[in-house]
Amino acid sequence: MTILTPCRIRNYERNPLDAFPNAWLNVHQKDIGNQQENAMNTTPANKPAKTLDQILKETFRFTRRDLAFSFAHRAEKTLWVMLGDDGRFWVTTPANCARLERMGCEWAD
Repeated sequence: MTILTPCRIRNYERNPLDAFPNAWLNVHQKDIGNQQENAMNTTPANKPAKTLDQILKETFRFTRRDLAFSFAHRAEKTLWVMLGDDGRFWVTTPANCARLERMGCEWAD
């Protein structure tokens, strides 16, 4: 026979799942199963590569070099500057810069 002390009762009041540890375990196992299924559905191999149009939607374009570098240095995220095909300076994320480099764009000095 288990005797519950006031301390033990107080713990149950804080977290009702403490009274039923197996119930928490079942819920937790279901969450892990869902996470694994979601991870399998969203692997990078399943995602199509970004097109130039998608990259340009995430890119800031400047006509002056000093403004582009000033904007990149003041941003909260890391941003890099590349020379675009249209003669302007493109400021975008490092991942997009790597994609643009593979497409033939040059880095801005």
